[in-house]
This record gives sequence, C-alpha cells and structure tokens, in this order.
Amino acid sequence: MVSDQSYFNQLSGTSEEFILPYIESFSKFSEVSDILEIGCGQGGLLHPFAIRGHRICGIDINLRKIQFAKEYFQDLYLVKSLKRLSRSGIK
Repeated sequence: MVSDQSYFNQLSGTSEEFILPYIESFSKFSEVSDILEIGCGQGGLLHPFAIRGHRICGIDINLRKIQFAKEYFQDLYLVKSLKRLSRSGIK
C-alpha cells in the first residue's frame, strides 16, 4: 500500500510535469491566482500551484485526507483553505 506522503509526492510530480504545462499552454496565470480543486484529497495536485505562490483552496469529503493536507500545507501562507465537504455542507 502506498503511504499518504508517497501518494502526495506522486500527485505533486504529475501536476508539475503534466497539469501545469497543459494549463499554461492555453492560459497564463496572473502573478497570484486563486486555484480551486474539488476532490483534492491530500492536495498533491495543488502543491505545485502553492509553491509558485498561488492561493489554493481544496475541498474533499474525506476528513483524514483534508487533515493530512492541512498539516502538510500549514507553512505555506498562501493556502486559502482546505475544507471537508459533508452532506450538511462545507466545514
């Protein structure tokens, strides 16, 4: 089984290698953009955006994954929010 940290690193690498270049091929980011990911899990795909200085917001239904993301991103001051989505709303 892959650990949370290992999976996070894999997603971060995928985002860095494929997702960012794809988006940048047709759209330019402002100096600091607001990035939203719904179904963010641990936030690995958001990581390259955060380290480039963008403000990120991730939403997921899995509390454990959101807790991991909050711990990992706690030192990146541009993280706007990481929230858990439940049946009763966003927490």
